[in-house]
Amino acid sequence: MEVSGVHGISTREEFRSIRLGDRRLDKRFLRVVESLFDSPNCSINEAMGEWASAKAAYRLFDHEELTEERVLAAHRKPLKERVRGEKNILVVQDTSSLTYTSHTGTMGLGSVAFGPRGKSSQGLFMHTAYVLKEDGEPQGILDQVMWSRAENAAVGHEMWNENNCWLKCLRFGQELRGEGTEARLTYICDREGDFWDLMSEIERQKNFFIIRLVEQRCLKNTLKEWFAQSPILGETIVEMEICRKTGESRYHQERKWEEITFCLQIVKMDLKRTSYN
Repeated sequence: MEVSGVHGISTREEFRSIRLGDRRLDKRFLRVVESLFDSPNCSINEAMGEWASAKAAYRLFDHEELTEERVLAAHRKPLKERVRGEKNILVVQDTSSLTYTSHTGTMGLGSVAFGPRGKSSQGLFMHTAYVLKEDGEPQGILDQVMWSRAENAAVGHEMWNENNCWLKCLRFGQELRGEGTEARLTYICDREGDFWDLMSEIERQKNFFIIRLVEQRCLKNTLKEWFAQSPILGETIVEMEICRKTGESRYHQERKWEEITFCLQIVKMDLKRTSYN
């Protein structure tokens, strides 16, 4: 039995440090996790094999001692062992939406999309920081944050507070580096991660980031000049599906495949804090 993406590691070895306050709970947790990993494409009932085992699994999930924090803490221990000695560690952050629109009786779900179509899409958001070695080999989950827009609204949180999930997923990064090592972390984020607080915190931790820009930052007119003077270090051609707007609405789009050339260049610049942040 192997943990998905981490070769040669058993689930029992991966979560050996789990402590739920009762040895029987610890053993049940290991049995349940092992069954779920053995049948990742099955429902809980199918994976557990029989109703008694499935019922025991549901009781475990409802137990107050079984928390997301405890499971992730147990997983982070072997994760740190796997990346020990690495000079460069990649941490990829992104948000996924879990849609439960058909679960009409479920409480606490919120919108998981923007615009007119999002009003009928209900569910949760899950933000994950995933660790890889420099060669791209997956190592495990560093941190994970889940939330519901309905619950945020109920306690008075504004929509922009969803940026906090990007910051929270930095809290355990320094543990991967280890004391007295020269290891460096590179955080890889899409354009949702383009905000000042995230970049400044990564810089404060003396780490690195690769973030797809979305803010103009008053640099638009000079970017062409800077890159025109910078040598191309490498390039590759990738075939991608491109959406072209065909009407006034963003939903009127034409999709077609095109060859896109990506160039690698380096320029040094100072970013100013924007009003968006």
